[in-house]
Amino acid sequence: MAEKRIDPAFDARNSVPADLAVLRNLLLGYSEHLASLAVKARAFGNKSDALDAFFLDSLDATLSSSDASVAKLALATLKANCLAQLAEYLGAPCEPDYLREVEARTLETIENIAKPDAETLAQILAEGETFSPENLLATYGETIYGLRETISAGLKGAASSLRLVLKMKPARERREFEAQGLNARIKTLRPRKDKELIDELKAQLETIETEVAFWKEKVNSLIEGIVDVLAFLDPTPRDGETQGENGIAKERNEPDALFETLRKTGELAVDAFRIFELATFLTYGSPVPTSVVTSPLPGVCAVFSGDDFDSLLEVLERAEFSDVNIWTRGEAIAAHSFPAFRKYRRLVGHYGNGRSEQNKDLGAFPGSIIVSSRPFDEPSDDFADYVFSVRDFPWDDVRTIERSDKGSLNLDLPIRGALDSGGYPKKRPTTKRPLGFGGEQMASLVEKSARGYRLGALKRVLAIGGVDAPDSALKSGADDSKATYYERLWDAASENCVALTFGDLQFRFVKTTAAPTSFGTPRAIDLGRARDMNATLRFAEALEKELDKTPETSPVAFFIGLWDERSVACLLAPIALGYRDIFVGPYRPEIWNDEIVALLNEKASVKLIDSPEQDAASLGAV
Repeated sequence: MAEKRIDPAFDARNSVPADLAVLRNLLLGYSEHLASLAVKARAFGNKSDALDAFFLDSLDATLSSSDASVAKLALATLKANCLAQLAEYLGAPCEPDYLREVEARTLETIENIAKPDAETLAQILAEGETFSPENLLATYGETIYGLRETISAGLKGAASSLRLVLKMKPARERREFEAQGLNARIKTLRPRKDKELIDELKAQLETIETEVAFWKEKVNSLIEGIVDVLAFLDPTPRDGETQGENGIAKERNEPDALFETLRKTGELAVDAFRIFELATFLTYGSPVPTSVVTSPLPGVCAVFSGDDFDSLLEVLERAEFSDVNIWTRGEAIAAHSFPAFRKYRRLVGHYGNGRSEQNKDLGAFPGSIIVSSRPFDEPSDDFADYVFSVRDFPWDDVRTIERSDKGSLNLDLPIRGALDSGGYPKKRPTTKRPLGFGGEQMASLVEKSARGYRLGALKRVLAIGGVDAPDSALKSGADDSKATYYERLWDAASENCVALTFGDLQFRFVKTTAAPTSFGTPRAIDLGRARDMNATLRFAEALEKELDKTPETSPVAFFIGLWDERSVACLLAPIALGYRDIFVGPYRPEIWNDEIVALLNEKASVKLIDSPEQDAASLGAV
């Protein structure tokens, strides 16, 4: 049976198979305990790269989009047991050489751990029963459990972006190499005769050194911050703490204390978005405004769905020497604005709409379908044979694309499927979608928006993003009010409002290219994927500076679609920065009871979406 596509942190009762839910929570529990030991080790100046890597790996393995199986999660818990012994050593004064020796022995032991047999797996599952969603809910109660799970989800969202940053490390190393070259060249120049050139090269060198220093500092501080939050979530009482009736640390499991940690997690999300943007720009180039074709073009074709840019590059490199046109779908649309992708002639356009129309869209697509992101509805029978995945999926009909010994994707089957499908027979009238405003052109858009606001031509900026939910999670009988919320909000909002879009919520309301505003900006300004949220934060910050405002008095209101961990990070970021107009919807997390909703509203003015007309009116956006 397919896994229900709802984040386990948001649907504790029936989101995933019971064994998988238990092991995800068990691994997270191990991570929290190890984090407590790692924080203790700091007092002695001790740390371990192996432990830091484990924290990121374990958070990744417990994502709702993770392909980690029961066997993989069980193996991870065995490795965690070994690392616990190392962490105990770190929590005491030791000679550095001895610690290195202990770490090396621990890593060797971990490498030799065998895949758990049936008996070992049964023992691990039995141990993990304490961490079943039902038991955790009974232990903490609805409010504390819901707040803890929200923090965990946001932390996973921040950590997942950090993991991608670490994968993009070659981009930083290239910049470091460029800096070495500039330094060497400067030394060959004559200070007086070549002063102008030297000053220019030094300015370039300073920019590179600032970027590299920022990258390194943020990676280190993010890892440390992630460990701090995990340690806070460790329920074991520490010296001097009160033990509650349920055996957990009382002070750290009060609503106010948890909200402060939720805010701190938001600060980590802000930093994660910032470093992810820098890494993305250095890897793929800075985005440039472009208009993407959204109407069919003749030729055989394949569509790529998801935001795995590395896999998309592999597909494009292979397709470049074939007759197959490549279309993007969902958040992959952002690739069209990056120079690294724009050079491929086979990247021809964007296909389809949002999650709600996924099966309808893909069932009508006349070619292969390549998917890279786990939040993907089970394909219907009419197109399942044409779906290929770059990762393991829970559906038998979806074939996983194998990788060679060198790690490259074997795209023979998707290419053959595209060639056999016939493709589009003729060209239709061209329609296009504008995007890619998160690069250098943003300063001009901010300046125009500020001028429009001062003249009264701009009323509000609606930052609409996050991750969309399928209609199946929104509709109640014949009621489709939540499914159509953003379309109606856009209709209700005055033409004197602009939208900043990040993520796939844009497909719910940006149906056609709207006329530009009277002050010279597009009405809908696309700023990329959910992970690209820093562009939205930069826009808001620059606009506030131009208008001499603060986040509390900002004309920017946030509308966040919550569906997975990335979107929780998108929510916590503006909370941490102090914005006061934050709306959540169309999906309300099932773990948010009324007390949590009231707390978020009291502490951070977070509101659940209601009537789009009333919400727009409350912002003065009509």
